[in-house]
Amino acid sequence: MNGLKHLPKNGSVGVVGGGISGLFFTYFLNLKRPDLKITILDKSSSKEKRVGGWIHTHVDTKSNLKLEKGPRTLRGVSPGTSLILQSLIKMNPDVRDHIMYIEKESVANRKFIVDPKDHKKLVQVPPITKESFLKFMKSGASEGFFRSLIYEYFNKSKNVVERDESIYDFMKRRFGNDKLVSNLASALFFGIYATDVKDLSANYCIPRLVNYEKSHGGIFRGLFSKNQPKVKTNGEDVSDFATFLNIDEKSMLEYYNELKKIPLIAFKDGMSTMPNKVRDYLQTIPNISFKFDYDVDRIDVDNNSLTVNNDICFDHVHLSTVSDNFTLNNDRFMEYNKSLGRGTNVLLINVYHPKKNLIHPDIGAFGFLVPKNCHTNLLGCIFDSVIEKNMKNFYNQRLLIDSDSLSNGNYTKMTMMVSYNGKEIKDINKNDCMENAVYKMFENQLGLSKDQVTSLKKDKDLLVEFTFADNSIPIYSPGKGFHSDMKRDIRTILKEDLLKNNNISVGGFKFADGPGMPDVVVESLRAVKRLTE
Repeated sequence: MNGLKHLPKNGSVGVVGGGISGLFFTYFLNLKRPDLKITILDKSSSKEKRVGGWIHTHVDTKSNLKLEKGPRTLRGVSPGTSLILQSLIKMNPDVRDHIMYIEKESVANRKFIVDPKDHKKLVQVPPITKESFLKFMKSGASEGFFRSLIYEYFNKSKNVVERDESIYDFMKRRFGNDKLVSNLASALFFGIYATDVKDLSANYCIPRLVNYEKSHGGIFRGLFSKNQPKVKTNGEDVSDFATFLNIDEKSMLEYYNELKKIPLIAFKDGMSTMPNKVRDYLQTIPNISFKFDYDVDRIDVDNNSLTVNNDICFDHVHLSTVSDNFTLNNDRFMEYNKSLGRGTNVLLINVYHPKKNLIHPDIGAFGFLVPKNCHTNLLGCIFDSVIEKNMKNFYNQRLLIDSDSLSNGNYTKMTMMVSYNGKEIKDINKNDCMENAVYKMFENQLGLSKDQVTSLKKDKDLLVEFTFADNSIPIYSPGKGFHSDMKRDIRTILKEDLLKNNNISVGGFKFADGPGMPDVVVESLRAVKRLTE
């Protein structure tokens, strides 16, 4: 079935989901096929008409206080970030005024983890100074660290392990014990996936490391080998993006080379700037429309068209999101969607104080994460105020908060992340969360005294907001069909199967290479290329 058959001239396309994946898919498809009539179907309220999915910057209209209720930064090293920013600039050059960044040397680029042996201590990782290295070596995070690395190097695998292991099982086997994964690596995976490493597929999350063992007998042997497998480089990806966007390839590569030196990218008015700018641009195109208050739960396929919810017919449908109860006449797809089940439940707690800086300079950083061996539901905390105070505009180098305001900027803004897997929104007891999460974190990780915490309990200026992220990130557990070779991965198989047999393309969290925003936007572009080339 060729591209024309998938998408007849002047045909109709339904895009399920108005998150970042669906919005960029629509933008990319319109670039290649401006003749198509595209309708974005989203379950958000028709009154609010909010787009962006899990990206949500809440702005208080009275105080102009901005609180992020979801993701807040992009990684400069990701090729997908270049794709996002260059696409936004192509839509509206004025977006340059909104693009902010954090310098590599900034304190906001520091990261900490909670010491597994002493939960009242934060340990910088990686330790980049002599002082931080000594603190790291004295902490529980370093327990078995060097011994594990040495064991991995000399433990050459003789037999290829074909089964999909959990990250925990893979790292425990490769490093000879679970010290490294439980005391250190687990914190990183909690921060990305909000899920225990025992429930995460190594083939999905760390395919490169799995392939190093298969090809070289070990992770370090593969990492340091001159005989590297041929894979598409980031530069080649960026060149492809330039061709697709009709942007000068050399300029795009230079842009990416600048971005990859930068650890974090953000937006002046919050992360919702990104989906909102795409929406605003799409609304100027006559053959693109939005239909809100529309939750898609089934698609029926016949010879000539696809019918959504027994209601609207399209020539093609793109699924950028798929609900748990979604129905489609494709057994393999249904089995995969059912196997993923419900995603993670995370309680986001925004904490704000307009007059006090509660974060001591010694721990001023992007924030901290919590490793598995701490045995707590707290996943980590992002120090938003530290990030904001160190943001600069990418183009004119101006600080987000000018130096005069910074000298008087004794405020605190942070976002705590608490695992709520297996629970529902009705299970949240705010008073209990304040005592056992917020105030406990103030004392244990921020190092505030009991008197200071008691004073804050009575402080009317302290603002705490709770947001329940229900079924947010899929739980990519072993046994779902993930493979370290993407050609044999269930996602690749389904993309081809659905397009060929159902005239449906897919994207979003459940089909991208990873759960990050750049990952899903890159997948949107790939979906359009499969459809149109």
